[in-house]
Amino acid sequence: MAKKLLIITPVYPPYHGGIGYVAKQHADGMRALGYDVKVAHIHNTPTLVTWGNAGFLRLGRAVREADIIHLHYPFGGTAERFPLWKKRFPHKQFFITYHMDAEFSGLKARAAALYAKWYTPFILSAADRVFVTTREYAQAWSNGKWFSAHADRVIEAPLGVDLERFAPQECSDDWKIAQGIDPYKPTVLFVGGMDSAHAFKGVPVLLEAFEQVHADAQLVLVGDGDLRSQFEQQAQASQKDIHFVGSVSAEELPHWYNTADVVVLPSTTRGEAFGLVLVEAMASKTACIASSLPGVAQVLDHGGAGVLVLPGDADALARQLQKVIRDKDAREEYAQRGYDRATTHYTWKTMVDTYQLWYTRVN
Repeated sequence: MAKKLLIITPVYPPYHGGIGYVAKQHADGMRALGYDVKVAHIHNTPTLVTWGNAGFLRLGRAVREADIIHLHYPFGGTAERFPLWKKRFPHKQFFITYHMDAEFSGLKARAAALYAKWYTPFILSAADRVFVTTREYAQAWSNGKWFSAHADRVIEAPLGVDLERFAPQECSDDWKIAQGIDPYKPTVLFVGGMDSAHAFKGVPVLLEAFEQVHADAQLVLVGDGDLRSQFEQQAQASQKDIHFVGSVSAEELPHWYNTADVVVLPSTTRGEAFGLVLVEAMASKTACIASSLPGVAQVLDHGGAGVLVLPGDADALARQLQKVIRDKDAREEYAQRGYDRATTHYTWKTMVDTYQLWYTRVN
């Protein structure tokens, strides 16, 4: 009989967000291996209350019926019951994928710091194993002390990329023109959420940096959310060639990576733990510039497979953008190194196989 796997995640496609996309790859991969998979998230499960991408899911029956419970964290409102489930069902297997620190501002930030210090270790300790996308990020997270004390229970399982979808390919001038893009101008591309939950993506920093770029280039921003109108107002004050194209379909996204000369991930906080868009761009053989954040820097091989700049430093980002736009040889060298790294280090099969290994190894 197939093992019953319950995947608990705050979000899931069609909602655009990294955790949800990873959870889908997780679910699809385990189904392919013969697991009976149920996915629970705020959009398909009865809840007592929800706020943003968090909520109290009613999961009593689902947990009772599962053999393996795997939580994608952070998930406020639901993760808090993880230790209680472990205590009630000690014979079941419990796993956590720790994606990132939850990022807040103001009073919420102080509350989150207390939560991270006193309660998150309690949640993590209930897991048989904790998966992290990079060990570098694990060591830098707000619970780095917990990681140091339990290093034998922390497993690196990098995120991946679909190498059939994301690959180098020609993008015709006609397609670019149809999207309102000048096919003869260098293109800088941003891909990411523009909602409050993804405020750390650093769009204002990118817009400020692009204003300082003297090269005749265009900036394209793919994504949507409640902050988009603010970003568009900031862009309207500029004389630069800036395009907001909104959300795009899964079929269209690879075309945008192949349209770009350089992809930028200007995130400003540790809310960015990996940078899945970087791996997609690298697999498309497009040069990348990103903030030098724990985890993100590891993806770019600490500058070997892309350019790193200090988070929030618009001046430094502008300088690097100008260099990469103007220096075709350097751009192509970064693109090749990134491609080589993506195709050898970052595949969904690697992540799924790592999960499967520990599902079978832990008693």
